[in-house]
Amino acid sequence: MRPGLVLRVAAGVAGVALFAVAVRYAVVRSVDVRPAAWVRWWVTAAIVHDVVVAPVALLVGWLVVRFVPRVVKAPVQAGLILTAVVVAVSWPALRGYGRIASNPTYLPRNYATGLLISLGLVWAACGAWALGRLVRGRQGRPLAVSKRPTATGTGSRLP
Repeated sequence: MRPGLVLRVAAGVAGVALFAVAVRYAVVRSVDVRPAAWVRWWVTAAIVHDVVVAPVALLVGWLVVRFVPRVVKAPVQAGLILTAVVVAVSWPALRGYGRIASNPTYLPRNYATGLLISLGLVWAACGAWALGRLVRGRQGRPLAVSKRPTATGTGSRLP
């Protein structure tokens, strides 16, 4: 058996086991979990992913491939991926999920400001990375070039 296959099978078994534990917990603690709300959330998340998130990701990916210069493509892609992750992680706090009116210490901060600061730092770092690649490319030092064979057979794909 190949090592990659072993890892995939192990990850799949672990995922199914964790899901089984979650379902059991939802059934046993149905008063706390509210299974109907849980199922509604998962179905809504799947629909939003398939109707909104995936098409937007495909469109943005196509735009990056089509219009972003090759020398700065990696920093732009990294910035977009990190933006998506930061927004996804901060979404529950931004929406106020878990906030309790009788307890103002739950979610007490301005999470929109925190998100904007985080995204500013991400794009500042990606901008510095892109600027470094541009400057390095203009100084005549070669950037990383793929050595894969191309259609012309030269083995070099220069930007």
